Amino acid sequence: MNRYFVTKVKKLRFLISFFAVFVFASAVAARDQNGIGATFSYGSKSCGAMTDDVKKTIDGENVYIAYVEGYLTAINVLSLGKANFFDGTESISRFKFVLKYCEDNPLDLVIAAINKLVLRYKESLY
Repeated sequence: MNRYFVTKVKKLRFLISFFAVFVFASAVAARDQNGIGATFSYGSKSCGAMTDDVKKTIDGENVYIAYVEGYLTAINVLSLGKANFFDGTESISRFKFVLKYCEDNPLDLVIAAINKLVLRYKESLY
């Protein structure tokens, strides 16, 4: 194969990969038409669905831990005041709080459980 052809193939692979990630990546949080926060992906699932996913799928727990941590990171970035109000807590304990909330409230959304966690930590600061 000539060098020119290999370079073209690499560029094409890069463009296809970039396009696929750009098009197929799911949104985590956005604003709806009224400017209110809208949640997509795992946050919009019911708590009952979350507890089922965690129990029945191999990576269910890891996926939700990553979602909770990503959402909390965004909250820390956007919050005024203390830069990291979850400082001194562990990822697994934050996830266990959300999971327990979801087990107790299976009809609520996962985002409601995360927001309950956020409110609890914010209240403990003041």
